[in-house]
Amino acid sequence: MEKIEGKHSKQIHKKRKINVNIKVVGGVHKMVGSVHKMVGSVHKMVGSVHKMVGSVHKMVRRVNKM
Repeated sequence: MEKIEGKHSKQIHKKRKINVNIKVVGGVHKMVGSVHKMVGSVHKMVGSVHKMVGSVHKMVRRVNKM
């Protein structure tokens, strides 16, 4: 009897573990999503700065030609 009970409780534990894993994976997924968004916005910022630098560069070249 004791052995059977032991097996049974182990099975329940396994199920609980899987549930926790799903929750953790969900949380990590959300985190990755927000980090991805952050990286995206930083990328946009870098892009706009790059454009600005490009236009300044053009201006400097024009001034140099004069």
